[in-house]
Amino acid sequence: MATSSSSSSSPLFLGFDLSTQQLKAAILDRSGSFIHESSVHFDRELPQLGTTNGALHGDLPGEVYCNVVVWIEALDLLMNKLKAAGVQFGDIVAISGAAQQHGSVYWDDAASPLLQKLDATQPLACQLVPEAFSTCKCPIWQDSSTTEECQIIEKELGGSHTVSNLTGSRAYERFTGAQIFKETPWNL
Repeated sequence: MATSSSSSSSPLFLGFDLSTQQLKAAILDRSGSFIHESSVHFDRELPQLGTTNGALHGDLPGEVYCNVVVWIEALDLLMNKLKAAGVQFGDIVAISGAAQQHGSVYWDDAASPLLQKLDATQPLACQLVPEAFSTCKCPIWQDSSTTEECQIIEKELGGSHTVSNLTGSRAYERFTGAQIFKETPWNL
């Protein structure tokens, strides 16, 4: 989807929304009026990455994730759409972003130097994937593969009620803590 109105030399504001199935950008002017909106639907526009409704299913029961390359290639494609639509990037004075609940990206120590030397003429994926990430498999909110880890966390901390009192929530499978615990079990 792409909509556009007249170009503007006033300050512009760029907002990104990463949902399960798409990455969307909206550009607003100072008054809050939409100047342009574009999106990239993962299944439709990046079919080579194999998502179904924006997700991939792993080998473990309940394992649902997205490969980080989906989001990175979507960002490249979306920025190209904005450029083709004539968006004046120099007029953008602020950028914000919102992302789906409980999607986890695991950066590696190599990320910082790679990010510092990005080349705007090259796609992001070939500059970052896989080296910038400790894993390219990013669990998303639909994942329920960490029941055992959640049980251990709650047991070790004194039960679900105690966990809820400490953190504001009991241990849920889709939360990042249980996901990290699954990948790097500590000796409790």
